[in-house]
Amino acid sequence: MIDRVCRWIGLGVAGSGLLLATGAALRLILFDGGDNEGMLLGLGLGFLTGGIWILAAVSVVDRPAATRAARMAVLATLVALGFLGALAASALRQSESAAWMPTATSIAAIVALAAMFLAILRAQTPTSSSARFARGATIAMVWLVAISSVSLILLFDLLPEPVRSIGVRSILGGVVVAALCGSTTYHLLAAERRARLRLGETVSPEILVELECPRCDAPRKARPGVSACKACGYVVSIAVEEPRCVCGYQLFRLQGDTCPECGRPVGVGAVT
Repeated sequence: MIDRVCRWIGLGVAGSGLLLATGAALRLILFDGGDNEGMLLGLGLGFLTGGIWILAAVSVVDRPAATRAARMAVLATLVALGFLGALAASALRQSESAAWMPTATSIAAIVALAAMFLAILRAQTPTSSSARFARGATIAMVWLVAISSVSLILLFDLLPEPVRSIGVRSILGGVVVAALCGSTTYHLLAAERRARLRLGETVSPEILVELECPRCDAPRKARPGVSACKACGYVVSIAVEEPRCVCGYQLFRLQGDTCPECGRPVGVGAVT
């Protein structure tokens, strides 16, 4: 039930967050130097909605976390970030020149940064060069966005006009878009790899088991399913299941003590 709630809420927030983040990024790119406070709050809302979108995308793509507590933490983070974004938007409509806007925007950017890192760290360890490059580039761009935005917000009045307009419109706006695209690429690569792994090798259905009847000790051969001993009529049910980790990865012919997909130790509670 929790998995289903996380997936549906994540899907809805992902769609709305993507639209809001795209609008905020376009506002940065098209910024003409006016309405400084409104621009700063728009920048913070862009980071906020971007963080919500990335975190929600993980809930949708990187299906359930390791534990119920982790899944609940993801859901709580989504709700908290959504509430913060709604509060900031409401304040913007009431007063566009409030003195607390730069500080609130800085907090929103930091919270969104934490959400982005939480999303990236929750995802699996990348195994392909493309996924490693996408994750590394995204982390670097997220750091650049966070440092640049907080510096811009706190030192905005001290910066010369060329830095305010050209820097915000061309550099920072482009990096925001690139960070969102990098995060999307990484999670799509992870989802594509998981899909290929689930379609990998399976146990052949042509299985013949040699055993002795538990009642009369008569040797016999049987296939999976229900069968009776020819000597005494004792009924035996044989079932063969593929070992899978809770993340869905197939553990057939596993080498090692951890799941190659998610890194969980293979043991009680890790295999279905």
